[in-house]
Amino acid sequence: MTNILTESECTYYKVNVKMWHDGNSAGALLILERVLADGSGEMKRVALMLAGMIKEGEGDYEGAANDWSRGLSFSSENPFVKFQLELNWVGLRKNQETQSRLVIGTSRL
Repeated sequence: MTNILTESECTYYKVNVKMWHDGNSAGALLILERVLADGSGEMKRVALMLAGMIKEGEGDYEGAANDWSRGLSFSSENPFVKFQLELNWVGLRKNQETQSRLVIGTSRL
């Protein structure tokens, strides 16, 4: 069965993306909170993917990882969203490992 977005659900995402690209991350995250409260499982999964991307862009890496991990808990008929959540989460963890190694290597100099 395909999950079709309602017009109001679709509007949440359109406004969210515009706010985020206009530099209003806080406003975008508020909209995503409404989607998390009222949306379907698929909507929540996408909202958590976007929220994680916003938080990563702001340097909140733990918040981003938590959102991506939570997003994976919702079932989905969309394999791309699952793949993107997994890719973001793994990429962030790899980046953190690399940064940790660089700091340790620098402290030995």
